[in-house]
Amino acid sequence: MPFFGSIAQLIRDPPAYWDGLAARAKASELGLSADYLLGTFVVFIRDTELSHRVLGKKLFGEHSLIYMSGEAHRELRRRIAPNFTPRALSTYAAIQQRVILAHLRRWLDRSAAEAKPVALRAPCRDMNL
Repeated sequence: MPFFGSIAQLIRDPPAYWDGLAARAKASELGLSADYLLGTFVVFIRDTELSHRVLGKKLFGEHSLIYMSGEAHRELRRRIAPNFTPRALSTYAAIQQRVILAHLRRWLDRSAAEAKPVALRAPCRDMNL
């Protein structure tokens, strides 16, 4: 259907829609399939390597670690390595725990104040960000 594309199928049965795209990509010689949803062209790429070739620099940027090699790659890895030591990671975990507990307390207080359940989808997203 012009402009709407396959949106009805996606709304009616999302798993079947994505399974269909995956099956078409698997059957394709190129390993991809395409569709049109509400004015947006959608490409389903089955293979990780192909997705890197097709979307890589758009997703990860021109100067991403995954595209570096040689001395530049070694230097960047050397500079970021201290961020991933057991001590650094334990610091991050402690901070994350405090943030999560603060959010949970806020949600419980809000639920008690409103005397009804509180929708958590948006607050959970905010907490993760």
